[in-house]
Amino acid sequence: MTKNEQNLFYTVGNRDLRVDGQIPPVENFRSTCEALIAGLKEHSEQLSRLEAPQLKNCLDHLVRVEDVRELDRIYLVVTDENPNPEYRHTDTAPAGELLIRWLEGLRSQKDYTRLLGKTAFKVLKIAKINPSDYAAVYRWFQQNLPRQLEPGIFWIHPVSGTPAMTMGLVLAAVGRWGEAVQVLYQTPHMPVEKSPISLNIFAEAVRGKLLDRLERLDLAGAAALVDPKAAWPIHWLPADKAEVVWRLVAAGLERSRFNFESANRLLEQATVEVTDGAIREELRKLRRDLQPLLGRPDSAAGTLPFLVELIFNARACWVVGREVDFLGRVYRLHEGLIRFLLESQGFPTDDSPGRREQTRRKFWERVEGLGLLEDLQTDPTIQVGGCINRPTMLAVLQSLVKKAPPGLNLGPAERLLPRLTGVLAELSGVRNRTILGHGFEPVKRDEIERLVRDRTGLEVEDWLKDLARELNPDASDPFEATVAVIRRLLGS
Repeated sequence: MTKNEQNLFYTVGNRDLRVDGQIPPVENFRSTCEALIAGLKEHSEQLSRLEAPQLKNCLDHLVRVEDVRELDRIYLVVTDENPNPEYRHTDTAPAGELLIRWLEGLRSQKDYTRLLGKTAFKVLKIAKINPSDYAAVYRWFQQNLPRQLEPGIFWIHPVSGTPAMTMGLVLAAVGRWGEAVQVLYQTPHMPVEKSPISLNIFAEAVRGKLLDRLERLDLAGAAALVDPKAAWPIHWLPADKAEVVWRLVAAGLERSRFNFESANRLLEQATVEVTDGAIREELRKLRRDLQPLLGRPDSAAGTLPFLVELIFNARACWVVGREVDFLGRVYRLHEGLIRFLLESQGFPTDDSPGRREQTRRKFWERVEGLGLLEDLQTDPTIQVGGCINRPTMLAVLQSLVKKAPPGLNLGPAERLLPRLTGVLAELSGVRNRTILGHGFEPVKRDEIERLVRDRTGLEVEDWLKDLARELNPDASDPFEATVAVIRRLLGS
């Protein structure tokens, strides 16, 4: 089993050290510490003159309250070479050196042998930087906190030093190690205690990441932040919301994978667990909208909800930046819409191996019966009596709308044909020119945006929403609806 390392980061200030029971005067702080260092070289017994009550309180708390058995490293954060010469007497680098000597002496005492027996004592020196400059100190911590540490707990004692040092250390540590950071706090008159500030900062940062990913319909990315089994455990959320949020994100993700049964089960569980009546009603609506997708369609009309779903799925792919997946779905949508319109006019289109012979025979009989053969026979790309592929079906649909045989309701076909021969056809051609089809061209988002905008006057996501409402005037984006419910649960 991998050991969880224990590291302590301790900011050193002008009041951390006692000499003969007294705090060195701040105006002589550096020189006093330097004189002690020089004296210890010849009189090591002078180490007994030193005390570090605040650091000792911190170590005692780790042993007695937090049950830390061994510290792997102690990092003393000190200042040196203040850019303003008037303040160099407050530099704490010499105090850090004395504290390391003090720690080495403490290690030999039986009460601390286990805790400090193998501890590496290190100094992190903020040099040539104004220790009161919040931005500069924060950047220093971002750049200089050690990066190669093993997983474990990172104890932060940001009590001494300047406010910029304490704030910078906490923020940079939480940014680097997240919820593995534990902050310890003490005052001269109060014992050491663990502060929730690091978890609060971490939770707010993750909440921001979650909201950003939800805004971009990045459901897989959102799931990584709330999945109890993922690297970012869900317990940063309030307990009464955690499971509901996880189930809703997972439901959206499963729906994006066309796993409608799983999405329905997750929504059902979330509906039972949620306590807000308005949110429960929104979840019920999401489930009602899912019902037509829970079985295989047995008619042309039954495929319509699946086509609307495919449009919103393509839209989610586009919003999150998955342009290749977007093109794949648009290609399938193009073919699906043509099939839907032809099947609505009595043309069978199931060209699967078991039904191919019968389907082709009936399909071409229907073509001939409606008097469409003449148009098709002049098209060299159409194999009359043969394969029922996408170009063939589109040519038949175009001929059907052109001929307009009596007795047929061709309104939907007339409305949709310009879309099928326009942007949808062009985007399908873009797909075919990549390795998704028969070519090797790259997928370029700006070219797709320009194509849709030039042909329709709309942005891609708005064009897709408009297309969905052409098929179903009441259609709404299920992924945006799911995100809206989650945002309400998060209070955003």
